[in-house]
Amino acid sequence: MNRQTIINLGIGVLVGLILAWLLGLFDPHSLPAPAASSAQAAAPGVPKPAFTTATATKASVAMPAVASVPAHGPDPAPAKASASATTTLSDPDNFDRVRQQSRLKAATNNLRILAASAQQYMEDKDVSSASYYDLVGTGTDNYVRSVSPVSGEDYTDFIIFKDQTQVSVSAASFGTVTFNL
Repeated sequence: MNRQTIINLGIGVLVGLILAWLLGLFDPHSLPAPAASSAQAAAPGVPKPAFTTATATKASVAMPAVASVPAHGPDPAPAKASASATTTLSDPDNFDRVRQQSRLKAATNNLRILAASAQQYMEDKDVSSASYYDLVGTGTDNYVRSVSPVSGEDYTDFIIFKDQTQVSVSAASFGTVTFNL
């Protein structure tokens, strides 16, 4: 095998391990340590293989060889990498906060799209302002096909002028969102 194939194989194995760990297919701390082969037992100077194959409860995965436990005791429990995701899903307050942030981002994105298309419209048509109705529609001369409100905000009153530096939209559920040009 050439060097690139070996590198690609290594990357594939690492990605597979990470995906298996993220999906919770195995817990490397709960797997038994692999037994030493008779060749390794007979020759103590021979290095252990870098990877061994162990059978997990849900799938077989390649994992690094398990090192012996240090004299001072087992390693401390690793920090929970998915603590924020777990908390977000289980805690209603955090879930509402995440939903609110998502709405704010969607409204900001709508403003960004309208502002960019308005600037392009004003440049193309050599005019000093652009309204929602100049920009949005299914016609071939429209710049945006549609704008989907996320929380009942109304973009139909949207008008932007050439010298304007920011645009904003309001909704009862999230207040006012402003996008700086």
